Amino acid sequence: MTQRSFIGHRLTVTLAASTFVLVATMAEAQTTIRIAKQFGIAYLPLTIMEQKQVLEEHGRRRGVDLKPEWMQFPSGARINEAILSGSLDLGSGGIGPLLTILGQDPGQHRR
Repeated sequence: MTQRSFIGHRLTVTLAASTFVLVATMAEAQTTIRIAKQFGIAYLPLTIMEQKQVLEEHGRRRGVDLKPEWMQFPSGARINEAILSGSLDLGSGGIGPLLTILGQDPGQHRR
């Protein structure tokens, strides 16, 4: 396994695990999860997860009728705004947007 495919695999597993934790906490409240990604090859694992309906399959295995809504954003800043406004459940971005959102409103975006 090349280093690049190893990193892509780890990203996919990490996102899936994060999603499952989120789904477990919201399983009784709602079955729709709003997920953001950006444009570019770095987000290919998310595109593959969307195309192969990986989240829906894992939700079915756990007895949850999961319906992900996939959205594309042009920048991490827009994803941060959507998370803080409550219109997005999970976003994928780089280190800069992560540090920015942690500094803006610590605690609010963590559920």
